[in-house]
Amino acid sequence: MFEYSKAIHHSKTLLIDQEWLMVGSANSDNRSMRLNFELNLLLKSPEQAKELEHIFETDFAESREILPSDFASRPLHRRILESALRPLAPLL
Repeated sequence: MFEYSKAIHHSKTLLIDQEWLMVGSANSDNRSMRLNFELNLLLKSPEQAKELEHIFETDFAESREILPSDFASRPLHRRILESALRPLAPLL
């Protein structure tokens, strides 16, 4: 997982085998796939895939990797807040 703090990054993009890419509005959750009116575009285009790969590399270079150990050691107050808000997740 990477944290991109330069700006808000809300894109939903996927790159597969430097040939396929998906771009759209759908999150990878049950609500987006079954209830919301979301749309993704799946495209087979090595040229566009290469361009998306370059965008990913640029974004990752400007991001901070969050390791599992970093996530596990987050402060107690943060974990309590996350647990308290978890029931609201289906509504968000």
